[in-house]
Amino acid sequence: MTYNIEAYEDDRDRPTAIIEQLKIKRDWIPSSAYHCTPMALANTFGYGVYFDKDISFIWDGDNDHPAKGLLGKEIISEVRGGGTVSFNTNLLFKTDENTSLLTMPVPNQVIEGATVLTNLLSTSFFSSNIPVVWKIHEANKEYYIPAGTYLAALIPISLGQFKEVNININSGAEFDKKPLHQQEDYIAALKNGHKEGKFLRLYERGLNHLGEKVGFHEVENFKMTVKKIDRSKND
Repeated sequence: MTYNIEAYEDDRDRPTAIIEQLKIKRDWIPSSAYHCTPMALANTFGYGVYFDKDISFIWDGDNDHPAKGLLGKEIISEVRGGGTVSFNTNLLFKTDENTSLLTMPVPNQVIEGATVLTNLLSTSFFSSNIPVVWKIHEANKEYYIPAGTYLAALIPISLGQFKEVNININSGAEFDKKPLHQQEDYIAALKNGHKEGKFLRLYERGLNHLGEKVGFHEVENFKMTVKKIDRSKND
């Protein structure tokens, strides 16, 4: 499925968030872990939202008071209470009625002392800035966000495919065969490969320990682009 989305700057005099496909690397993850296909694929699933300038803010601990911007004050929207901070992305999105925009935490990114709030917006008619909101866990602490740090992940998604989902738990029934990734030979092959400094990528390639094809991934990578169009000449 192809999603075509139009994005606009709301106010040209304000800083506008930058979006790009999420990069695979995370500060806390050792390089060897990127050979784990499920995690590596998840790391790149979505658009990362960031600013090219440093941001900092502080919250006094009163749930009736919003966080106060320090660095990059024009990015902090002092409109919410409840121990949250709102970032003004200055971005408006327009989609068809079958596409919504999911804002969520960046996969496998750790934010010390805060949590990205998740929300789903019907962007076919929602005509305000896409909000990015963090829940703050520590009062009277200056939170510092270096330029280029992802604030959240944005994922265009069609909710219709999830309107009716069923999972059947087959209690008392046996799986038709022993799960591949619990088989002793499979595990031994991976361990032997690691000892020799090799990453066999069996799961990534859909192979068993004998090198036989056992399955295929729905997708092997994501292509999520951003195209800049200068329409100022038409103004």
